[in-house]
Amino acid sequence: MLTSIFIAGFDSRNFWFSGSGKTPGEAFCALDRAIRIHTEQYQLADDWYDRADYSIREVLIGHGYRDETILTSETNLTKK
Repeated sequence: MLTSIFIAGFDSRNFWFSGSGKTPGEAFCALDRAIRIHTEQYQLADDWYDRADYSIREVLIGHGYRDETILTSETNLTKK
């Protein structure tokens, strides 16, 4: 049974891009495909983004998050 997925993300000046997968590699590839489609649609230069700026994180199915931390009734409240 699938208990988690991986989310790859890239934040540009105007858009947030994401891709998901069962492995970090699948998520990376899904994000890369999305960015290539966007690049074609907006007729951008192939080098407008840097893959080094991609982020990848694991998300557990059925859990909520705040700032990438699982949020439960036991989660400590930290004030900024």
